[in-house]
Amino acid sequence: MIGYDDNHFASESAIPVSTIAQPGRRMGEVATELLLQEINDTAGHRHAAVVLDPQLIARRSTERLGRSVAAV
Repeated sequence: MIGYDDNHFASESAIPVSTIAQPGRRMGEVATELLLQEINDTAGHRHAAVVLDPQLIARRSTERLGRSVAAV
């Protein structure tokens, strides 16, 4: 099992849940930069897609089991 956004409950559950952490602060910085570019250069501004790297935070919910688990 894996979560998304590294919610603090994920690390505090009975079995800590692995998660994908998003770079929230950097996302805000990039959004602000793009908005300011558009405000300051309306005619020449080109929309851009920016991809930021998430981080995998592995916890117990994705540990490898010591025995084989049958497929359901």
